[in-house]
Amino acid sequence: VMSHKCEALINTLAHRIGHLERVLTGLIAGGQTDLG
Repeated sequence: VMSHKCEALINTLAHRIGHLERVLTGLIAGGQTDLG
């Protein structure tokens, strides 16, 4: 049970990190466009 819990937690974190990376990439690209 603990193993399954940890796996679910890791999957959730990975999903959130992937989402944050896309948001940050968009912000950085937008910032570079504004500066450009």
